[in-house]
Amino acid sequence: MNLSSIASIDQLKDMISHCDDDRTSHIVWVDVAGEVHVTPMPVEATPAVWAEGNRELIRFRFETLKQGSGFVGPEAAKDEQWMNRLFVSLTKFWESGAKGYRDHL
Repeated sequence: MNLSSIASIDQLKDMISHCDDDRTSHIVWVDVAGEVHVTPMPVEATPAVWAEGNRELIRFRFETLKQGSGFVGPEAAKDEQWMNRLFVSLTKFWESGAKGYRDHL
């Protein structure tokens, strides 16, 4: 899903549905080209350390979606309210030129 072209909520739902909420926490972030990523959080790193190590790639990122919180996975992708809120936040921050950490919830 790339925000610099035609992005759809269905693309976001597909990305979210393929994540495993029971396995680890996840970070939703957008790279400098507009590509949206949902990255499993490495257990050996804090979100801040992970972001610092990837700062050249990250345009903006959201707060970490904690493991077991229900924000990723097949059930999360079916939550219309959650998907709409996340999609609107992604597009709003991309269009505004936002950078760095963003609290979208």
